Amino acid sequence: GSESKVCVINAEKILDWTIKWPYVVALHRDSFSVLNCNTKSIQRWKDQSSKQLISMYNNPSVVAILNSINEIHFYRWEDLTVQTPALSSCNPTATLPLPLPTSPYSNPCMSLHGTGVLAVDRGANCLHIYQLWNGIP
Repeated sequence: GSESKVCVINAEKILDWTIKWPYVVALHRDSFSVLNCNTKSIQRWKDQSSKQLISMYNNPSVVAILNSINEIHFYRWEDLTVQTPALSSCNPTATLPLPLPTSPYSNPCMSLHGTGVLAVDRGANCLHIYQLWNGIP
């Protein structure tokens, strides 16, 4: 039969999560945690901005984190999977401010693909397409 295991990331609530096996990234209000499912080790990262973190997306190369002022911070998977002291600051590889209004009630819809980002304000009819890199940032 199948076996289920529970792993506590930290005391903070998980707002969003993404996976690139064997790594799981859990998004919290102002930080994120990377769990290595093979070793059960957890690395906590503090986002460089003081803004609330909203949602997260990934592709094979990067993790993209959207914050409350509609900035996307891009982190390379290889940078997030390095073991460092308990709670480390992590500078994004790149930051993209979206030209969309902020709202306390909704956040942009986003999609991350192999070479860029698609973003739209909920209820709008204008899709923003960003070509950001050629395969690997």
